[in-house]
Amino acid sequence: RAQLAYTLQISDPSVRSANAEAIESNYELSYNVACALLRLGSVKEAESALKHALDVCQQQNATEEAFLEESLAIRAQLAYTLQISDPSATEEPTSTYLSILSNKSADKSVVAVASNNLVVLQKEQKLFGAEKKLTTALEVAQEGRLTQEQKSVLTFNKAILLLKMNKFEQVHELLASFRAEFPDSHLPTLVASALLFREKKESEAIALLRDNLHSFREGLVPFLLILAHLSSDKKEKLGYLMAAPADFKFRAGTVAATISLLDQIGDPSAATQHLDQAIAFWKKSKGAQELEIYKQLLLANASLKMDSRQFEDAALIFKELQRIDGEKSKEYLCKEILAYARFDPSKAADLSRQLPEVSVSSSSSPIDVEALENLSLSRPSKPVEAKVEVTTSAQDNAQKKAKNKKKKNKKNKKKRLPKKYDPNSLPDPERWLPLRTRSTFKSKGKKGVNVRSHQGAVSTGQEKIAPSGTSHKQSSSSSSSSSSSSPAHSKQNTKVSNHKEVSDVGHSSRDNQKGPKLMVDEDLGQLVEA
Repeated sequence: RAQLAYTLQISDPSVRSANAEAIESNYELSYNVACALLRLGSVKEAESALKHALDVCQQQNATEEAFLEESLAIRAQLAYTLQISDPSATEEPTSTYLSILSNKSADKSVVAVASNNLVVLQKEQKLFGAEKKLTTALEVAQEGRLTQEQKSVLTFNKAILLLKMNKFEQVHELLASFRAEFPDSHLPTLVASALLFREKKESEAIALLRDNLHSFREGLVPFLLILAHLSSDKKEKLGYLMAAPADFKFRAGTVAATISLLDQIGDPSAATQHLDQAIAFWKKSKGAQELEIYKQLLLANASLKMDSRQFEDAALIFKELQRIDGEKSKEYLCKEILAYARFDPSKAADLSRQLPEVSVSSSSSPIDVEALENLSLSRPSKPVEAKVEVTTSAQDNAQKKAKNKKKKNKKNKKKRLPKKYDPNSLPDPERWLPLRTRSTFKSKGKKGVNVRSHQGAVSTGQEKIAPSGTSHKQSSSSSSSSSSSSPAHSKQNTKVSNHKEVSDVGHSSRDNQKGPKLMVDEDLGQLVEA
């Protein structure tokens, strides 16, 4: 309460104007004012106050080392303002946080805050390093160097990080201590619902959020958004969005989602009514950020009125936009004239006199008004080919090419007949069959077939395997003696030259294969020694 009272007091413009000299001359007071403005949501004013504090700090510290050490907290807070004002710009805040973490003389509380913000920026990158950073930051919080709010945020971020790393048991342990230490916070309920959802217990997660919907004041909006995201029914989604508080329900993004759901359901009148309510809500505010939201909603409402043919209301909205936005007054005036032209042409003509005249310089060609009025804006369905005048010589060449392209007479080629063709005899009925399947085919047989078998094969009665101990010469001499002793047998053995060598199959070892070799006699079908 004391901190909130101090924040409200120091953020009051009257208090700041009374102490303007002290604030401008002291960088610590400027830093405190910036923190108070950040708490109230004035990010741009806080950023300018922090930059002023940084300049004063540099002027009051003579050496560079003293300035770097004194300005660590200011630079960390300035990086945070840049982070929340433009979430897409992450390079400058990341470099600032890394420089703070690399400074060994930095205060532990500043290092803890920088570590947490850097983990949020990196999201799902370097998860193991992020876990170490958050663990160290929680140790600093346990020492009492951080506020209870900062400690609860650190615990919540570590629980979400452990969920991303699929360490569900550690999340259960951390959740028990989280609930015991912060019973009035809505963050433990968010962690519990996320854990149930990751454990594929969606119905239990939704029931938990519904039961605690009004238990925590700060948890109402996030609970409603999660329920709207998880719901599959459009009307139920719409009910969750409409149940949010007015300052959130009438934001630009929430209004756009609500109108989209109403259009999908088929209730355009309710969409227009909701947009009118949002405009009436933001019209009462006076801040710069609220005025920007007010202009966006007015422009969206005007386009919606034009689409629904409510031209009178659209003309009034464009007139209001001219009043609050002087830079684009001519643009809104043109749109107002278009709206009046639909239901009051005389009023549109009167307003058109306020438009600036179009000046045409003397150097440029004069504008033909009648040609512009008679100009047809309708496009042809097919592209019109350009007409080109063809000369007589070009026509003659075209005719010659056309004559040459005519089909030439085909030459009668003589039919090629097979050799020994007899026109009086009938063709062979088996001429389309393969040669081997014809009835007239005679197999000539294969000369010198290899006889191969596996090791230890048993020979048949027609095979004679020579003993392994005999040499090549002995086998040749014995074959010659056997052939000379039997003249009848020698006549039958006339094709000895066609024998083929076969590897020895009688040895038990593959390494010693230098025994006698065998040949196959095709005429006798017997094995004889070579």
